[in-house]
Amino acid sequence: MAATITPTQYGMEAPPPYQPPDKQMLQTTYTQPQPMVMQPVMTSTNTVVVQSAGRLGKGPSNILCNSCHQNVVTRTTRSLKGEAWLLALVLCCLGGILCVWIPFVMDSMYETTHHCPSCNAFQGTT
Repeated sequence: MAATITPTQYGMEAPPPYQPPDKQMLQTTYTQPQPMVMQPVMTSTNTVVVQSAGRLGKGPSNILCNSCHQNVVTRTTRSLKGEAWLLALVLCCLGGILCVWIPFVMDSMYETTHHCPSCNAFQGTT
């Protein structure tokens, strides 16, 4: 017959006896965060509208002056842009002296400056 071997014969100890886990460890509680009530935020926006009586064009324009606040027809001056001189120089180098006059007759090479006739304030350039 077979002999029974006890754990103490080979230097082993018997395992501890089984104990059910504590009830406190088994009880887990889950809490959900409470919904937050958000109050509506009231904001105000101020909008400033600047109205002009007209648009600036190539000729005199009917506008509301930004300086004296009068409804006036602008005084205009027409002057040649710096790009016209540059283009005339390029045309002279590439095409000769006969092509130099072309930028000086093009409307796109001129700018119109608008001033208020009553207070002489600058109103814009087109």
